[in-house]
Amino acid sequence: REGAAEMILHRLELLPGEHLGAVAGRMHVLSIHGTFTATVKALGLGSPPIRPQRLSHADDMALDAIFRAKGIAQPWQTHGYGHYLTPFLSLPEQGMLMSALAGHTPLRLRVTGQNNVQHRYWRWCTDCIAEDQDTQGMPYYHRDHQLPGAFHCHRHQRGLSGRCVGCGFVAMVLSELPIPPYDNLCPHCGHWMGGYDGHFTERMREIELASLALVQSGCSLTLSTLTGYVREAMGISGEAMRTVKSIKAINAWFQQMDAQCDPQALTAYFTNSEGDGQGWQLPPQLRNARGYHEQSARDPLHPLVHLLMLQHAGVDLMGLLRSEG
Repeated sequence: REGAAEMILHRLELLPGEHLGAVAGRMHVLSIHGTFTATVKALGLGSPPIRPQRLSHADDMALDAIFRAKGIAQPWQTHGYGHYLTPFLSLPEQGMLMSALAGHTPLRLRVTGQNNVQHRYWRWCTDCIAEDQDTQGMPYYHRDHQLPGAFHCHRHQRGLSGRCVGCGFVAMVLSELPIPPYDNLCPHCGHWMGGYDGHFTERMREIELASLALVQSGCSLTLSTLTGYVREAMGISGEAMRTVKSIKAINAWFQQMDAQCDPQALTAYFTNSEGDGQGWQLPPQLRNARGYHEQSARDPLHPLVHLLMLQHAGVDLMGLLRSEG
């Protein structure tokens, strides 16, 4: 068993654009291990259920260390969600993350809203499947195809596949479908797994492009800067946060956002898009103080939520990212 672990670690590599966690699925297909759990164990990982949208997970820190030892620079940033998440963390939270990446402390970073994001199943582009088979000999999961807020392959402009309309099958964890199907047919019923063709507007496209721009390269944006844009739109820039005036301005801004929101877009983004049953269309995470107050004691907020709040604040997301990239 020890020899098998050494063999799989020796063969371990990251393919172009590959999702950091998904490498376990591809190595399982190529390995001699009988179960997915055995492959995960051979890689030194602690959690067999590997999900596509984990933003901060201890096993990603372990994979980052393995690949850095192989000479790959910043695996978590370039094949995981490091670039995507970091601008939305406070300086102490970034310090916690760096300590975990260095192997000094366990990773303890919870992201509010992560469990409410849609498309929490593995997705792929049919054109990428064909190209990957030609160039790499097999299909594999791309990090950018799993990105919250993305509905299309940015290279081929094709809707992402992953849900079977025939039987409803989706691979919530990697062990259910370690690599995308070669023929794009559902492994359960054989139905063609077509790409996303649902609701998609220009504002959703802006979120998609901004999400991709964030995840693909580091930027100098900080939580203080980003929440400052929202406070400015609320009309409380420079104001004390808990005054009656500020509270009224914050509530009015969220009421406007609620009235102007696109319910179909919210449904495409979040599983709790029906709001909280108290007259709000916006789900609770879209009214979280962390989106406008960098010193809030709350947990980090999902980047998709920040982007939607910034968009409502009138920020040109792509212009902002280009200027700060």
